[in-house]
Amino acid sequence: MGLSGGKIIGIVAVLAIVGIVLFAKSNTNLPSTNLEPPIENVDSALTLIVENSENIITNTANSFNKNYITISYDPIPHYANDNHVRNSISDAITQWTDENPDMTIQLVESNGDVQIEWKKVIFAGHTGLMEGSIMDVELGSLDCNNNWNQYSIFSISDTISHELGHYIGLEHSAEPTHLMYGDDEFTQIPFDDLGYNIPDNHLDFQSWIEYDIIENEYDDLNRDYIKLDREYSQYPETISSESQYQKAMQLYNQLNQLNTEMNILVDEMNCIADVTP
Repeated sequence: MGLSGGKIIGIVAVLAIVGIVLFAKSNTNLPSTNLEPPIENVDSALTLIVENSENIITNTANSFNKNYITISYDPIPHYANDNHVRNSISDAITQWTDENPDMTIQLVESNGDVQIEWKKVIFAGHTGLMEGSIMDVELGSLDCNNNWNQYSIFSISDTISHELGHYIGLEHSAEPTHLMYGDDEFTQIPFDDLGYNIPDNHLDFQSWIEYDIIENEYDDLNRDYIKLDREYSQYPETISSESQYQKAMQLYNQLNQLNTEMNILVDEMNCIADVTP
């Protein structure tokens, strides 16, 4: 909803439901589970503030027309989702021009004022690099199994928007939610916006295409979990009716199964983010 120098990570401990009490003909206590959704807010499982995309910059010349910029880009690599990358470029341009009506940013086939070069991975914690007219943009990262995962449209868009800010002369802001956030020698206090309206970040944490898909699956399971938990909570702690007890235990087992499935999804998301518990 992706999203941090270094990663600031909040690992969420997921509830393990254990202990099944078998039915007896006398009054029987239901398991005391204190059932709650394993993660109240999946965003808390991973917080990668945009500082993780704090980007290396070099001084850019002020001789160009800052209100008219052309952009060209290298062919999109075969390993990346072509449409997602193109949409990221368009979105970044729209972010700047919507906030600054006097600014025109135009895509050209070659020899743009800014030339974007795509990188599978930029190491050392950076997702972008603006050096002169060359903008390096990282398209993804390696997960805990060393598999590559592409960033979401908004993550790539935020990187491009950030680097465009450097191109027009902006440095880093000390405000963590600012588009131009960065904690390094280029950080300005107070930040000088040079008269521009700075677009907002889409995300305060890093986001990946696959992560977002899994997160949606998690949200679906979580809704089912909450619904079943409400039903389960209607039963008293002690049940004398065998049929009622069996119905309650069926709900309990379903909650256990959902909890297991949700734990698996959380592990997969943490792996994509390369979070080590």
